[in-house]
Amino acid sequence: QAFGDYNDDLLIEIPLDDLPENAKVGMQLKSDTEGEEPTIWTIKEIDQDRRIATLDSNHILAGHKIRFEIKVSDISMPRANVLGA
Repeated sequence: QAFGDYNDDLLIEIPLDDLPENAKVGMQLKSDTEGEEPTIWTIKEIDQDRRIATLDSNHILAGHKIRFEIKVSDISMPRANVLGA
């Protein structure tokens, strides 16, 4: 798992009034805290009845297995200057 395990502790609930009017599930928001790196939040759920939204700061690929498929298109011998000779 290249992006780590999914961590439920990285979920928060906030009032809908704290979000932009056009907020939708899947939208990403950035929060800036002085002296810290910005945090990217994904809106996971909007509960209109309770007037809250659930935000998630896990990496979007956290908890997923990643598989890369590559195709080698060419192989060549390194030049002498690349080897340090």
